Amino acid sequence: MEAVDDINVGLSDDAGPKVAAWKALALVSTHRQLEDYEEMGKALASATGIDAPRFLARVALAQLDLGRVEAALKARRRIRWAGAEPDRYPLVAALDAELLLASGLADAAVANVDGIDAPVVRKVRGRALFDAGKYEDALAELDKAATLAPGDPEVAMWREAARYVVGGRARRDADQALTKLGLQAKAKDAKTVHGLALRIAGRADAARRRFEQSLEDVSDEYPNALAYRAHVELARMALDGGALEAAEKHLKAALDQNPTYLPARALMGRTLLALGDPNAALEQLVDVIGANVATAADELAFAEALVAGSPSDEDRGQARQALERAAKKGASAEEIARVAALVDPDAAAPDKRRRRRR
Repeated sequence: MEAVDDINVGLSDDAGPKVAAWKALALVSTHRQLEDYEEMGKALASATGIDAPRFLARVALAQLDLGRVEAALKARRRIRWAGAEPDRYPLVAALDAELLLASGLADAAVANVDGIDAPVVRKVRGRALFDAGKYEDALAELDKAATLAPGDPEVAMWREAARYVVGGRARRDADQALTKLGLQAKAKDAKTVHGLALRIAGRADAARRRFEQSLEDVSDEYPNALAYRAHVELARMALDGGALEAAEKHLKAALDQNPTYLPARALMGRTLLALGDPNAALEQLVDVIGANVATAADELAFAEALVAGSPSDEDRGQARQALERAAKKGASAEEIARVAALVDPDAAAPDKRRRRRR
């Protein structure tokens, strides 16, 4: 607490609103290091009144540390440049990559910080590479980040997750390190990250336990900035098991925390379609399709939702395009045929008659 006392003594509120705002932002960083997340949130609420890009970027990154994606987006939208925007300003580039990651756009996040060698970028680049499925590259990047920030728990947990997924002799040590990080930290993010590593490695039951643990007793004092990721993973498991209501419940919780996360939108669309609400399904799926991140299953669901009810010729045309994309993405011939019969029922009927004649 000495660091907090030093800030409070050294910077009086009487010095003016701008000094007070920077003081509040300094307290945000200090409380984060002390894992006093409730006080961190209070200090963050006082970090206002300054429009400098470096101030707003730090505010937005702190909001993301607490899992407040919409608040981070709001701060990002306020960033303006006095003249031409500086080319690849590292702090803002890191923030933009974080926001892309929060939307589920890992490849775009990697591209956003490509070629930037600033320390602030290494952590987010490592995380983005992990989410993009480039685990060895992620580990190399996070090793560098750990050298620059040896005490950063976020760097540590993602580095251990990458070590675990890469496998080899280090897997057991990484598993133990992730367990230890999850037990030691007040924030529950590490348990979610541990679950992601276990799921990628094929240990579904162990992953489920970690995801469930990461959601227990979450509060301002014991936050989980990645709770939406845990909810999505549990929803995916529920959907695979046919538990539609459970999947919907998890997805609602995920989207309440982070409505920008496209994998949650995609799963919600498929779940709502299965529950018999194609119009609501379309509302979720349209942005996923527009972002070009839809899976084959998402494309099939989009096509099926488009032709539910009384589709127009335009709806059927879009559905045919979705079927073409689904085929290119590896959808099975059976699933393509099933949805194609819904898209063009008149075209499917003669085929059925020919099969009966044989």
